[in-house]
Amino acid sequence: MQYDVIVIGAGPGGARAAAVAAAKGKKTALIEKGDVGGTCLNVGCIPTKTLVHAAILKRSFAEATAYGMTVPDVSVDPAVLFQKKDAVVATLRKGSETSIEKQSYDFIRGEAVFTEEREIAVAGERYTFEYAIIATGSQPRELSGIPCDGKRVLNSTQLLSLNALPRSIVIIGGGYIGCEWASLLAGLGSTVTVVEMTDTLIPSVSRSVAARLEARFKKQGITVMKKTKVMSARAAGELVTVNREGGEPVTAEYVLVSVGRRAILDGIGLDAAGVAVEKGFVKTDCYCMTTNERIYAVGDVLNAPQLAHTAFHEAFIIRKRMGDQVIETGFIWNDRQCYFYGSRNRFCRNSRPGCGDQRNARAVRQ
Repeated sequence: MQYDVIVIGAGPGGARAAAVAAAKGKKTALIEKGDVGGTCLNVGCIPTKTLVHAAILKRSFAEATAYGMTVPDVSVDPAVLFQKKDAVVATLRKGSETSIEKQSYDFIRGEAVFTEEREIAVAGERYTFEYAIIATGSQPRELSGIPCDGKRVLNSTQLLSLNALPRSIVIIGGGYIGCEWASLLAGLGSTVTVVEMTDTLIPSVSRSVAARLEARFKKQGITVMKKTKVMSARAAGELVTVNREGGEPVTAEYVLVSVGRRAILDGIGLDAAGVAVEKGFVKTDCYCMTTNERIYAVGDVLNAPQLAHTAFHEAFIIRKRMGDQVIETGFIWNDRQCYFYGSRNRFCRNSRPGCGDQRNARAVRQ
């Protein structure tokens, strides 16, 4: 079957790109092998923000006495909290599925593989296209020498599957995901230690933002160890010992390995499609076009901020060929949110190298 546009991946970027193409009158297909909604809805933004909201509620109750209100001691029932998390995800996923059903494009279930530069196969069926968009998303990056066993040493997806709140946890990596988990778990009563190899939390953002975040962590009782390299993490019974280079070991009930996310590109036939990969991400220009001029890419497969709203914007870049006028935005979700945007921000300068002259762009940080 022939399509004008085929989109692989029904996450925020892929679903938006398919909707935009269909709205322009293009014969479009959206292919997804798993749950619709991508990382954000299923194992990222939505479930973690539900937990962040719970941590904020708990803090609000604790602060109520300052406003003349008497609130009994607040305890957290993990079973009920995680049921709520799962219910929120299920409700929004159902909404996404319903939205897709109402779209004017075809929705195909299955695993897509490029077989030629303008052909895709799904479960033995062949589909040709004028244009294709890769939006296959990302998964947690592994840390060499510290494998995640899914029991005591976890990645962020595995941590969401726990049925109890950790009494204590060491978080390896002080980036976006690590800091979000640190804040919400501390807010829910866990003892948290963050170990970061560089000299600052969230190295990709401005130092002033990172400093305010670290000050907030201190108020929450979170221990931050910077310029610290983790050598190993060994589980014994119900505890994990984290060995640091040049420092005393740290012991906790769980370890979260949070060292970024990597693009899901294995097995989708990029070589057959003539699509190059650079530093583990799809190589594109500022218009999101790959080394095959008929194939574009959006979302977490790009070496750019891995955020849902960034993927939305990339879908429109493809439509409008916007190019140079790219304004990046960023969020750090904790019990106090940080928001920043603009091309002069440290985060933005690092996100899209070579995308036009950004010196005159304005940036605001909060």
